[in-house]
Amino acid sequence: YRRLPVPRLEEFEQTSVYYAATQIEAQLCVNDPVVVVGGGNSAGQAALFLADHARNVQLVVRERSLDEFMSRYLADRILHDPRIEVHLHTEVRELVGEHGQLEAVVVQDTEDGFRSTLPARELMVFIGADPCTGWLAGTVALDSGAYVRTGQDAALAAGSDDADREPRRTP
Repeated sequence: YRRLPVPRLEEFEQTSVYYAATQIEAQLCVNDPVVVVGGGNSAGQAALFLADHARNVQLVVRERSLDEFMSRYLADRILHDPRIEVHLHTEVRELVGEHGQLEAVVVQDTEDGFRSTLPARELMVFIGADPCTGWLAGTVALDSGAYVRTGQDAALAAGSDDADREPRRTP
């Protein structure tokens, strides 16, 4: 999983920072203020799910609109849920707490530079993942994002004769 580039992240990863939102994490969030970071469907689904358990959910999104990388139906559900507060064009800058326990997340609006402190006992990070496929380079076909090519893409990449051929289209 991609990690937030903020100071003190490692200090809180053992106690307050999570990269999933399962029933286990939901039980840890009961009646706590929670910050969810991310602008895709995973972050949106996590925010809605955790809103059933947490005191409140703050959704921190870098994008200028919630549906830039999130399904419209999901963005609509979040925007109409009073338990979730959305912070658009905003990024995490600092983590605040003592003795390894998160107390707040400092965020900054990327348009006006305004910083605010969001109370948080848990921080859920959904900013994507990078494939761990570097060790496969040269043995299997990888795409430009380092993901393993499959199906027809893999077959075309495997043979130089086939690589230049236009992919077959099925009616």
